[in-house]
Parts: sequence; structure tokens; C-alpha cells
Amino acid sequence: MSVSVAESHATGLRSALATLRRTFAPADHLALWTLTLDGAVAGALLREGGSYRLDLVGREAETRDLLANADGIAVLENQLSARLGGTVRLQAVAA
Repeated sequence: MSVSVAESHATGLRSALATLRRTFAPADHLALWTLTLDGAVAGALLREGGSYRLDLVGREAETRDLLANADGIAVLENQLSARLGGTVRLQAVAA
């Protein structure tokens, strides 16, 4: 197996494990997502217990209402995209 194929499989495995951790982790578990805006890293979303904190790099935007009312990551991505004026994606960081 070539190095690039092995790295690709390792990345896919890390992503799958991160998804499983998010799915089965208790609600008080720490979770972290990177936020990209139009493909560039623009911040981070942190969940600790039942509260969320969104930190944006070089931007000020009122997002507390979005965090309180989001029903999931996909919904939050759509709401943040509308609020920030670009395509927002949240990518879980493996713990």
C-alpha cells in the first residue's frame, strides 16, 4: 500500500472514530469543531457540557441566539452561513 493511500485510510478512520465519539459520548463530554468559511479556517466551536462557545477569527458576529436554537450541526452550518455571508462547514476535531 502506498503512503498516500495509507494516509487517506488513516484520515478516514480518524473521521469515523470522531463521529462515533460524538454520537455515543455523554452530553457533558467536551467536543471541538473547526469552522471554515468559504474553505478558510475562520474559528472554532466548543461544547462543554450543555453549553456551546463559538470563537471567530478576526470577526465579530452575534451568534449566541443561533447556538441556543440550533437542532444539530447541519442546521447550525446553514444558519451560520446565512449570518456570516458564506459557506460555513463545521469539522469535528478528534479527541
